Amino acid sequence: MKKSRYTEELETLLEMVNEAIEAGRIDEPELPEDANDARSLKAQIEQCREAMGELDDPMDGTFIVITGNPVDGLVHIGPFGNGEEANDYADNLDDEWWVAKIEEP
Repeated sequence: MKKSRYTEELETLLEMVNEAIEAGRIDEPELPEDANDARSLKAQIEQCREAMGELDDPMDGTFIVITGNPVDGLVHIGPFGNGEEANDYADNLDDEWWVAKIEEP
């Protein structure tokens, strides 16, 4: 059975929160005494959102695709708005390729 988009987004959020907790960026939220306490749950959600904003996504930024080899020459293609776009483009290439993030000076 296919998952709904909502379920997929919740699973992604949970994974990001767990990563933030493991990295020590946020404390593990305490369970509210009353599971129906909307204020406590909203506070936990807000804490998770703030932590998500602090996490750097390694696929964000500007990327290029590099093809070729050092003997015959390298070709740099891009820029792409994120790593996923660069990977999608490179998947259609016949040559060997690498995706590289362009770092700001």
